[in-house]
Amino acid sequence: MVDHIIILAAGYGRRMRSKKSKAAQVFAGKPMINWAYDLAKSCQPKFIHVVHNKDNQKELVRLVPFPDIMWIKQEKICGTGDALRSAIEHIYEGQVLVLFVDMPLIETSQLNALLHCDGDIKLLTAMSQNPKGYGRIIRDHNEVVQSIVEELDLSPDQHAIQEVFTGILSAPVALLKKLLAKLDNNNQQKEFLLTDIVKYAKEEKQAVNAVKLDHDYGISGVNTIRQLVELEKQYYLQRAYQFLDSGVRIADPERFVCTGDIEIGHDTVIEPNVTLVGPCQIGHGCYVGQNSRLDNVQLGDYASVHPYSFLKQTYLAANASVGPFGYCREGTVLADHAEVGAFVETKQAYIGHNSKAKHLSYLGDIDIGRHVNIGAGTIVCNYDGQKKHKTIIGNHVFVGSDSQLIAPVNLKDYTFVAAGTCVTEDVPENTLAIGRSRQTNRKKPTHFSKSHTEIENL
Repeated sequence: MVDHIIILAAGYGRRMRSKKSKAAQVFAGKPMINWAYDLAKSCQPKFIHVVHNKDNQKELVRLVPFPDIMWIKQEKICGTGDALRSAIEHIYEGQVLVLFVDMPLIETSQLNALLHCDGDIKLLTAMSQNPKGYGRIIRDHNEVVQSIVEELDLSPDQHAIQEVFTGILSAPVALLKKLLAKLDNNNQQKEFLLTDIVKYAKEEKQAVNAVKLDHDYGISGVNTIRQLVELEKQYYLQRAYQFLDSGVRIADPERFVCTGDIEIGHDTVIEPNVTLVGPCQIGHGCYVGQNSRLDNVQLGDYASVHPYSFLKQTYLAANASVGPFGYCREGTVLADHAEVGAFVETKQAYIGHNSKAKHLSYLGDIDIGRHVNIGAGTIVCNYDGQKKHKTIIGNHVFVGSDSQLIAPVNLKDYTFVAAGTCVTEDVPENTLAIGRSRQTNRKKPTHFSKSHTEIENL
């Protein structure tokens, strides 16, 4: 299908006012060079080439450290035509597809349509309601592509043309080399422009064909942080609409953020300002409350995440519940009907069927059985300053409020820990554990005394 894919990633992106190069800017949770690489891989080329500048190779290699990439340096940044010429010098035969690093929303299906069309030079074009800034496609009366004219070089009547060049093209290596050799910088930009190869192809009697998209979604390049954020908003809104169409109720699509692979079942409710970071699998009939963030999370059917909760690498079985203000960290698993409530933090924790920790607790490195109650203010002391230790709680256990469990410790089935207890050793089955200072009631000293009237007036 295609032998070589060339990703043009040499731009500095100075208009972004960033220390990172344009290719390293993060779009929807992933650097743009990763978007471009994943797109290239989806086309199954024999070789992938990335054109970089003299400063950003180490930065890009760190982001895409893959052995199938051939790195090519553009010595001097003087136009897209020169960037492609830098790469073509290292390629000797086959079909080439040219991609741009700052177009993260181009789809594989669009590229496949381009690769399957006829023509010596194949262009991907699009109809745009706002074509300003793009090169326009000039066609003759037979609708045959004649040239591409850059924005700065347009004549007055050409400004109304809405068909634009996306920058993506495909051609044989030998033809590209011949056409690129003819490029000059005799234009207002004083750059070697990729768009000029169409003019030279027509002079060589080569067939130029275009696959025209009927919309401009996804073709926008990113030159500023503002453009990046605006394109992200379009992307998030598009995904929100896709979920709405599949039976997911997203309360406010314009305040919904999702990145990566996300699956959501029907009849699930997503409230405003929710962020989903993939991979996430959310079942049917679930609820995710406002201002919550789910990062690599699985929710079983009818699970609930109440407002202002943060879950990362967490699994909730059917009908489990977290929050509000819950914090479930890596390795947290809630069995069916388990509950983690307000201001409870968990890490490497298994909470069994119908067990509950509803208030103000820390549960780390712990396995909790079925039908267990963890009282408010319970703290698992799992770290001794050098390593973590495990706490195990059996079934039908009651842990009273303000208790501390000093790991490693094992609470057997049906044990009862009195409020305020510091548990330092294993508790046998069906046993009461109490380890707190005894209360003593004494007569109040005179100098602390206040009459009832004085107290009422405080």
